[in-house]
Amino acid sequence: MRVLLVTYHFPPDAEIGSVRPFRLAKDLPEFGIEPWVLTVRPDFTEVPERGFEPEGVPEGRILRTEVATTHRDVVLDFWRRMSGIESGVGDPTAGAYSSPRPGSRRSAARERILAWLAFPDLRIGWYRPALRAGEELVARLSFDLIVSTSPPIVAHLVAARLAARHRLPWIMDFRDPWHMDGFVRLKSTLMRMLQHELFRRTARHASAVVANTPALLRHLEDRLPAPRARTVCIPNGFETDMVQGAAASEFPVDFSVGYLGSMVGQRSSLGFLQGLRLWLDRGADEGRVRVRYVGSGFAEEERTVLALRLGGVVSFAPRVPRREALELMAQQWVLLLLANGQPLQVPGKAYEYLATGRRVLALTERQGATSDLLRGVPGCEVAESAEEVVEALERLFQDYVNRAPGRLDRRSFLAENSYERRAEAFASLFRALTSSREAVAESHAR
Repeated sequence: MRVLLVTYHFPPDAEIGSVRPFRLAKDLPEFGIEPWVLTVRPDFTEVPERGFEPEGVPEGRILRTEVATTHRDVVLDFWRRMSGIESGVGDPTAGAYSSPRPGSRRSAARERILAWLAFPDLRIGWYRPALRAGEELVARLSFDLIVSTSPPIVAHLVAARLAARHRLPWIMDFRDPWHMDGFVRLKSTLMRMLQHELFRRTARHASAVVANTPALLRHLEDRLPAPRARTVCIPNGFETDMVQGAAASEFPVDFSVGYLGSMVGQRSSLGFLQGLRLWLDRGADEGRVRVRYVGSGFAEEERTVLALRLGGVVSFAPRVPRREALELMAQQWVLLLLANGQPLQVPGKAYEYLATGRRVLALTERQGATSDLLRGVPGCEVAESAEEVVEALERLFQDYVNRAPGRLDRRSFLAENSYERRAEAFASLFRALTSSREAVAESHAR
């Protein structure tokens, strides 16, 4: 069986969204499936990282394309030149991903303009180059099925067109909701309606819809048009080989808490820092505590650290390569996980954290996908408030003082939820869909 995987994120893109499609491309051949990948060139990746290569995936089966300039890119470039700012076109952190300064009408208007120019997708510039390349590839080779994974949703738009033209089964794989209010602000009611209608018109042709959490699957099912496509939950998995290969100290010198990643959307560690301050004020040994943020987007955290007088405990460092980040994870006593305001999703970082065997303190809703994943896993704490952070830190610190094992044995849990098992689940779905091509014809006729 030959499958085309359409994904914007793929190594050498170190964006966490590249892990799931990469592992599918790597592991599916074990189940008799030949995957081909349609993605972007390295110079168009979001987080290019030298050395992070798609090992195990033949380069001859990876088709990489350019990303065309969009109207939003042109407007952004014009504004930058008028402001004397030198920056590349298509900066993903500008406009729709940023907030205007309070009281700034000009910034608010700028945000609304950029949000409309980003419709229906911030990466829509990939649509035409990917469609052209996909058409040539499908015409040259015989594919049995197409899989697209998002975000960004442009991957689904490309796959939907290819599947319709060539009457192939098509699977929509969702790592996040179709539209994420926390990451791209669509304050316009009209724009939200248009996004919802685009989802319905696109999803009605899918042979199957896959989500990586049960909560996200229910969210999608409520919005799918009738008759519904087959819906399946296939969670993300663990890259145990990569994480377990990272150097780790069995027992860290300090009671160290590490956060490794970026602050995007509604993520905030304000509650953690407030809880940390309360815990220290109630007698915790400040000299033995170290908190380290490694990544980007920490402006709010830096201001909060100053306001709460935590400068002697908390430090900040810029983003490091993925391999180094994994090594840093493996050296902490506790890993801080932020999943604020995203009850449908589990941050990809959670899987890396758990695979290290280290303890995890998660700031997230107790009735959400992240809490569901961590529930019952040894060494995992969930907190929603500063007071709950205090209680969690005290329990974690007591483990440290009592010299409990630094790395917890999660081998059976990791094996049960490995990416090899996820690839097996996808392979089973592929076979079920390709066993009856009549169902495909019916979906495209709707």
